[in-house]
Amino acid sequence: MSEPPELISAKGLAARYGVTRAYVRMLLDREGAPAPVEVEGGVRESVYDLRDALPFMDKQLDRRG
Repeated sequence: MSEPPELISAKGLAARYGVTRAYVRMLLDREGAPAPVEVEGGVRESVYDLRDALPFMDKQLDRRG
């Protein structure tokens, strides 16, 4: 059986990278972004698998001037 994914929210990603939540959400709306993880019982904010979200954010933020 595989381990459950470690999850991170847009707020957590924003804090980790020092950008705003709005900027993170804009990046996560792009084509090729990781899909939010479905959580039983629901959550207030979309959450993402850490193993997918971090490489995506690293790649997106490397392109910033």
